[in-house]
Amino acid sequence: MILYQILYKVRTNVHTQKYRSPFTKVLNMGVKMIHSKRLLMRTVKEEELETVYKCISDVNAKGEYWHLNLPSSQAFMQEYAKDGCWGADEGRMLILKNPFIDQPETEENTFVESNYIGEMIYFKGLDYQSGYEVGYEIFHQADFGKGYMSEALLLFCAFMFASRSINRIQVNLMHGNIGSKRVAEKCGFTYEGTMRKATFHRGQYHDLDMYSLLRNECPSLEVLLNTEKENSK
Repeated sequence: MILYQILYKVRTNVHTQKYRSPFTKVLNMGVKMIHSKRLLMRTVKEEELETVYKCISDVNAKGEYWHLNLPSSQAFMQEYAKDGCWGADEGRMLILKNPFIDQPETEENTFVESNYIGEMIYFKGLDYQSGYEVGYEIFHQADFGKGYMSEALLLFCAFMFASRSINRIQVNLMHGNIGSKRVAEKCGFTYEGTMRKATFHRGQYHDLDMYSLLRNECPSLEVLLNTEKENSK
């Protein structure tokens, strides 16, 4: 309830019209949402803000390499009030378990914390760079090692290339993060180099390994969705 009170205060100070997700364009093309046999990916809904904030701010559930600079509840509400957590320069997409492909989403079958696998975040780096940096996180350790993230990352990249005029998606991984390295490599990302002592985490400076995926290296969203459709028959 506190989060909704904050959101109300923010919206009274921000002059915006009711937010309309960019997924509207996808809906008009006949795609209800990005989904695979196991996953459902979409932007954040207002009615799930408290659940999502709980997932992204649970320090005890964070993996060894996820940064601990978490947003305050007010900052998170401001992010949503500004552009629905889906803007030109930054945003986030949720990854959920998909046991209800042929059923409408309802509060009963969607907004249950155990259904939330993780999220993809994207943001602009330097102004002269073409594309986005992307980060990905699994919320619950029980979902580690199941292949969810490599499946989600490739779908997400294909969607971003299909909907935005970018030529590059970059991932910066803390050196030693073998799990995330495997995810990036499985999705076709290429290792470009290491930035020495480029990030501060848990009291120490760490190297960052840089990986990238170019537009012409990523399967199209249409191909991925059609392949999934064929595999699900």
